Order: sequence, then C-alpha cells, then structure tokens
Amino acid sequence: MIKCPRCRTESSDIKKEWKYATFKVKKYYCKKCEKSFNAYFHGEELSFRLPK
Repeated sequence: MIKCPRCRTESSDIKKEWKYATFKVKKYYCKKCEKSFNAYFHGEELSFRLPK
C-alpha cells in the first residue's frame, strides 16, 4: 500500500502501469480525495510520488 501525497490516506487502487526510463511508474487513485497520483519505483523501492 502507498500513501496519497495530498491526504496521506493509504491507497492500493492501481489504474495503470508503465515503464519510464529506469523507473516503473504506477498510477494510483485515492478514493478519499478523488484524485490520482503517479508513484515512481526504481526496482521495488519507491523513489517519489507526483500528484496529478
């Protein structure tokens, strides 16, 4: 589970996955604030999150 960068609620609702350079990107949807955000992983470790 990953936390939303806006409201800090845990989310596991993955909408889409893709590869970007050396990162594996996963698009999550937060049900509490009703917004999506991208999480960038390097290997299996979370590198950073970007709100959309």
